Amino acid sequence: YLTGTPQTLNANGANAYVIATDLGQNWTFEAEYRMTSSNGLNTLFSYGMYTDGILVRTLRGDSLYVIGNGFGQIDVFGGASTNGAFVPVKLVYSTAGSTGTLSIYAAGTLVSTVSASGALNPADKTIRLGSAHHSNGEGFAGEVRNIRISNGQSGPVVSSQITLTAVNDAPTTSNATVTTNEDTDHTFTAAEFNFADVDA
Repeated sequence: YLTGTPQTLNANGANAYVIATDLGQNWTFEAEYRMTSSNGLNTLFSYGMYTDGILVRTLRGDSLYVIGNGFGQIDVFGGASTNGAFVPVKLVYSTAGSTGTLSIYAAGTLVSTVSASGALNPADKTIRLGSAHHSNGEGFAGEVRNIRISNGQSGPVVSSQITLTAVNDAPTTSNATVTTNEDTDHTFTAAEFNFADVDA
C-alpha cells in the first residue's frame, strides 16, 4: 500500500485514501500519520459503516466504534496536532469466540483496547483513511504514509530444536523448543549454555 511519499488528507474528507480489502477477523493495520490541526472530525480509519465495522477518530466525544458499539473519546496523538512529526499508529483486531477486540497503539504506546460482541463483517469492505463511510465530510487535516496490512489467525509459533555439542572441554549449547501465542512478526529464542566434558 502507500509507502514513501505521503498522501495529503483533507479536513473536508475530499481526498481520502481508500483501500478495497476484506480484512477478515484477525488483522493488523499500520500507518504513519501527521495531523496538522484538529478539525473536530479527525477520522484516522474507517472500515465499513460504524454500525457493522470499525471507526477510529481522535479528540471527539464519539471517537471509537466497533460493530455499532460506541466507546467515547480517545486522544490518539496527545493533542490537536502531531507537532510536525509523523506518528506510527497500529490497530490490532482479533477474535476470541464471538468477541472481537481492537487495540490501538500510537508511537508504540497502547492508547485504547475495546471489545464488542459479534462478527466483523461489514457490507462495504473498504478502508477509508481521512473520511468516514457514513459521512465523507468527516476528514483528517494532515497526511498519511507507509501503510501496512497483515492478515491471519494468531497461533503458536514453534522453533526447531537445535543441540550443538563440542569436544575437548568446550561448552555445550542447547537451543530449546519455544512455543508462544504471538503472531509471526515476533521471534523468540531460548538458549541454554552448559559446560560439559565430552570425550573425543
